[in-house]
Amino acid sequence: MLKKTRQYSTSRVHTSVSVTASLTTIALATLITPQIILRAFVVGRANSVLFLTLAVGVVAFALTCLAVNGVTVLTPRRSTHQLATRYIGAWAGVLVGAAKILLHGLIVLLGVELVVTALNTIVRLGSWANPLAMTLVLALTIPTIAAGVGQALRWPRILAFIGILGLSLVLAWGLIQEFRGAVNFSDVLLAREDALKADPVSGRYFPYLESALGGCFPAAVIYAVSERVMALPSRRRVPTKRMLTVLIPMLVLIAVTLYFVVELQLPGRRLGLPALSITYALLGTAGRTVMAILFVLTGIAVAVASYRQLPRVLRELAIDGLLPRRLAAQDAVTPRRLIVVIVAALAAVISWFLDSTRSLAMIFIVITFFLGLTMCGAMVERSRSILNDSIDALERSVAKKALWAYRGYGLCLLAGLVCVVVIQPWWFGAAVLSLAVPVIFLVAHRKGLGKINEVLADDAGAIGRVIPTRVYSFVLIDHLDLPTLKALDWARANRGSPLQALCVDVDPERTRALRKEWIARKMPVALTVVGQPAGAVRGPVIEFIRAFRRMHPRDVVMVYMPKVISTGSWERFFVRHTTPSIISQLELEPGVMVTEVPYRIESARQMADDDESAGSDHEQRE
Repeated sequence: MLKKTRQYSTSRVHTSVSVTASLTTIALATLITPQIILRAFVVGRANSVLFLTLAVGVVAFALTCLAVNGVTVLTPRRSTHQLATRYIGAWAGVLVGAAKILLHGLIVLLGVELVVTALNTIVRLGSWANPLAMTLVLALTIPTIAAGVGQALRWPRILAFIGILGLSLVLAWGLIQEFRGAVNFSDVLLAREDALKADPVSGRYFPYLESALGGCFPAAVIYAVSERVMALPSRRRVPTKRMLTVLIPMLVLIAVTLYFVVELQLPGRRLGLPALSITYALLGTAGRTVMAILFVLTGIAVAVASYRQLPRVLRELAIDGLLPRRLAAQDAVTPRRLIVVIVAALAAVISWFLDSTRSLAMIFIVITFFLGLTMCGAMVERSRSILNDSIDALERSVAKKALWAYRGYGLCLLAGLVCVVVIQPWWFGAAVLSLAVPVIFLVAHRKGLGKINEVLADDAGAIGRVIPTRVYSFVLIDHLDLPTLKALDWARANRGSPLQALCVDVDPERTRALRKEWIARKMPVALTVVGQPAGAVRGPVIEFIRAFRRMHPRDVVMVYMPKVISTGSWERFFVRHTTPSIISQLELEPGVMVTEVPYRIESARQMADDDESAGSDHEQRE
């Protein structure tokens, strides 16, 4: 019962983190989608571009919802990378796993870009924009590294909600003012002039294609929020109805924002946030400053929430065999945090070259197109397998409909990729290069693991195996103290035969003193001195063990070495915590096992106190 309760509590934490990441991602899409679309606007064609954007956006959103809902209904317990691995192949699972890692990194970059753009509205950053973005990408990993494993951060969700609430209040106030006819056109002119201060968009210009792809961004977000990470299999996929309760208000806010963009005739092809320009037209400088601060907090919340989700994504991929198995352990926190730091460093490098929200958003869309195509391929192969194997009429009918539906949806995704290549081939190339980094890592891991398994495979069974007949034990000593005596006791308890103590003759005086003390104490273990005075400590021991192994090639050599351990405040400075080089080298010798015998200073101190208290009690009784 306790185990089930603990699993449920852990699942609740993972679900809470997934919900926070999903809500903050939706908030990000609400704020930056109008910014992406606005960059395709041009004077004289704003209405036609807006109509095309809304039409394509609604169609893409509806088709994606239907496709994701089909996967949720037909395979509710499987994630996308599991479907790809089962129905297409291991390479498809690797591609989807790499895409998931990359999507979280891109969400971090988009959140940081939102912070920088909002700050630039308050204080003109100029050439400081790129260094600030790189610094934020690295600095925002601190909450993830510092937070506990079972701790779910709620403040990103609160900040994202406050940012969306502020935008909703501004848009509602704007609609009321327009209905009353109380909009101050002088403020609108000032907002237009302020928007013109933002840097213009450069590069190739395809207004209709760009607006169509910008309208696909809300649909692309569905892929990022449709699956929970590290949740129970029954709760892995988010029901479509539950997603729509949040996604439909997002679409309404985006549509109202674009409506004000057209009504206020804000200039297109600019890098500024249209929501801040609208706020400036309705509430003035003070209102815009407050809204910019809210957007800064929202961007920080988005980046932190995505960072918090990334270690769980890594663990899920490790459980499914796409990453090293050691990352799947619940206590493998440090390796996963290290990977988060590496991802942050790569993201910081990407932010230097792709310092535009439009570029990052388009790469995000391209990655989701790849993800969607893989999902379509998996569902098509699933339908084919059912049509080939099943004789149930209803199951075959559903599979046939799914087969043609996902084929058609896949063609739409291919058309979107063609549009990206036509508009800007650099976006497609950057997306492929960015995706190649995690793909190469995952493929290299799988190939390396496969080679290791081939080497370790027992093809011949028990034929040719030789069982060792004896175990020879050696204890490395320097002088007789409590840690050395404990190592000797452990070696004697293991009954290695014969047992010898090895001492390197570095200092002749010290060696003679050790011999005298050894004889005086009548130690029941033979003492062997190796090496020459003023010689090396490691070399003579290694040579002695190698020579002994050549004489006894079929036996096992066990080497014991005392190790002092302390967790105290001041002893830790004087106690060596690194592994001695002699142990590292002995571990590479065939047929040699090394055992470090721990001696804890605190335990020895406690035993001494117990002996003193026992002696005083005995004296009192007498």
